[in-house]
Amino acid sequence: MGQIIPKLVQILKKLNILKNASYVSYATTDRQKIVTNLETIQNESCDYFSTVILSIRKRKGILRGQNCETE
Repeated sequence: MGQIIPKLVQILKKLNILKNASYVSYATTDRQKIVTNLETIQNESCDYFSTVILSIRKRKGILRGQNCETE
């Protein structure tokens, strides 16, 4: 995925939906990482089996960085 992040960022910017994308790696593990600004990772190598989630609704909750217990 790391190789396509820069191209994906360009496309999402062009469509004005970059703010709706979140990068998730190591989901459901102790090493889980969620990035809500894809521009910060576009030059990094992404973790194996990582994914980008694109929401059509405004982000909130866990993907916005809130803890499950505070919702």
